[in-house]
Amino acid sequence: MIKIRKKYTANEIRETNREKYSKNGFVGVFIRKHLSIYLTKFIVNNTSITPNQVTFFAFFIGIITAYLLSTGNHVNLIIAGILIMFYWTLDAIDGEVARIKNICSKKGAWIDGIFDRLKDCMIFFGLSAGLYNQTSNGLAFAYGLVGLCGVLMTQIVITYTGSIFGGDGLKTSHSDFFLVRILNKLKIKPQYLALQQDVYLFLISVGVMFNKIYWVLLFFVFIMNFYWIIMVGLVWFTKKE
Repeated sequence: MIKIRKKYTANEIRETNREKYSKNGFVGVFIRKHLSIYLTKFIVNNTSITPNQVTFFAFFIGIITAYLLSTGNHVNLIIAGILIMFYWTLDAIDGEVARIKNICSKKGAWIDGIFDRLKDCMIFFGLSAGLYNQTSNGLAFAYGLVGLCGVLMTQIVITYTGSIFGGDGLKTSHSDFFLVRILNKLKIKPQYLALQQDVYLFLISVGVMFNKIYWVLLFFVFIMNFYWIIMVGLVWFTKKE
């Protein structure tokens, strides 16, 4: 007996992942999901590719991207910028495939998170090596290390705040912050300005395509580190328990 494969529509994929999309930043909501939905539709309707296979493929693309960044060559940087957007889209697709097929697993989420952080490390090494190859400035690796610290600390603060104070821990801590109040009055979701993974990868992608590795690293050295420090301060002074 031939088993007929269920055909999923873009709307079904969108509805199944609506809760996940609601937590994304500006880039994830207005750019990435419009790419990922149709790629996910193709995968689930025409292939037997699993979410974990998508995760491993995205990691492989991350390795290639890091190498291209490390060369400092402008043509390679343009390709690397495109590949960052590609694997950043794949990072959404593995979860979309798992949710629409109802095959989500803790192990899959676990390896996805580990690979995300590994890709961050590789990307910042690539950026540092690329800047060094462009300028011969040994401080390039210091910039990369401090910038990576900003990214990892942001993820640590988000993870620990959520695990200890609950899923809305950051949201309730930030609710009285003056910038958040302004955004709420303007009916703009504060998460749209959050430096989530979709946002910072998009900034790296655009920056390297314009051959601005130095300015990309400076952004992470100063802005990303300032960002997590502000989050820590808000949680510390607003949480009483």
